[in-house]
Amino acid sequence: MKITHLLLLILLFSLVLAGCGRTPIGGQTDEHGCMIAAGYSWCELKEKCVRTWEEYCPEEEFELEYIEIVENYFTENNQEDCIVKELQLLRCGEMQNTRCGDGTYYAIVSCPERSYEVYVSNYNVTSLIIYE
Repeated sequence: MKITHLLLLILLFSLVLAGCGRTPIGGQTDEHGCMIAAGYSWCELKEKCVRTWEEYCPEEEFELEYIEIVENYFTENNQEDCIVKELQLLRCGEMQNTRCGDGTYYAIVSCPERSYEVYVSNYNVTSLIIYE
C-alpha cells in the first residue's frame, strides 16, 4: 500500500515538473510583448499594444496628430480615459458645410460614460455629437 502511494506521489511530482517552464496556452506574445491570443497587436505609431477593434491604430504620422487633438479635447474637458476607436478623412459631400479637400476628420470616441462622434477640421474639434 505504501509503495503504491509512493509511486503515485513520484508520478504526480514528475508530471508537475514536466509542465514547468512551458508557455501556457494562449500566453504567446509577439516580439513587442503583445498577447496574440488576447487580440493585441503592436501599433508602431502609438508604440504600444492595442486591440484594433477597441482602439484605432494610425497608419500615417499625421493621423496621430488628429488622434492627439481629439484625446486632448476630452482631457481638457475633464473626461479621462477616452479612446479614439475610429478615424477617417471625410470625402466631398459627406458632411454639410464641408468643402472638398479641407481636411475634416470624423472620429468615434469611446469614454467610460458614453461614446461620441467628433469632427475635427483645421486642427480643431468643430463638432461633437453623443453617439448612441
